[in-house]
Amino acid sequence: MTTAIEPSQYAVFGEHWGEAAARCFSFEGDFMNDESHVRLLPVPDSFLCPITGEVMQDPVATVDGQVYDRLQIQKWIQFRRQRKLEITSPSTNLPLPSPTLVPVIALQKAIETYLLHRPEVRKMLVASRAVEDDRSWAAGCNWKSHSAT
Repeated sequence: MTTAIEPSQYAVFGEHWGEAAARCFSFEGDFMNDESHVRLLPVPDSFLCPITGEVMQDPVATVDGQVYDRLQIQKWIQFRRQRKLEITSPSTNLPLPSPTLVPVIALQKAIETYLLHRPEVRKMLVASRAVEDDRSWAAGCNWKSHSAT
């Protein structure tokens, strides 16, 4: 008899996944050499949105099983709809029979936990998002309407 998994169990699994990913490292050099280095591995690919290449804040799965950041896939779907184009998967370019998005709780918790244990990555992300927000704001301004005539 199969029992259903509670959503909280996905969160616990995600925490363990994130902790483990944050501890991954590689050893570079020769064990006998004093110039050997331990290097933390970069952000796991599974934590990155295939559309932007950035760490996902709210991972969701599409009906074809691909995972994206919610905001990015919603922008993709909206872009396709506005141009009256068939909604396709950005990863496979195959048609998506439904725009339904399903939260991936374990992955979201894994990413949150990973960032909690890797403050240097979290700081880098916050800084890059601040620059991105500034660019978006500047692009949205109509400077001509603010200049003196």
